[in-house]
Amino acid sequence: MSKCKPCMSPGIKDTIREYDNSPEVQKQLNRIPDCTGDEVLNVCECSEGGKRKREPSAYNNFIKSCFQEKPNPTLKDCAADWRKKKTEG
Repeated sequence: MSKCKPCMSPGIKDTIREYDNSPEVQKQLNRIPDCTGDEVLNVCECSEGGKRKREPSAYNNFIKSCFQEKPNPTLKDCAADWRKKKTEG
């Protein structure tokens, strides 16, 4: 899987500058590399290189299944079932 390389065509940058020529916008536009070739805009997913979500714990999975299986469950009831399960083995 190739690493995503964000870019923006100079034409799009010029259009944005016509709309908002503030120093902050200029700074952000200058940070984005120009696209080469046929690309006009390449936006990468934010999830790349970002913080990964941890796996759910056994407790999380138990509570989830408790809420799915019981009619009108409460967290208090499911937590009590968890404690009972933990003491039994």
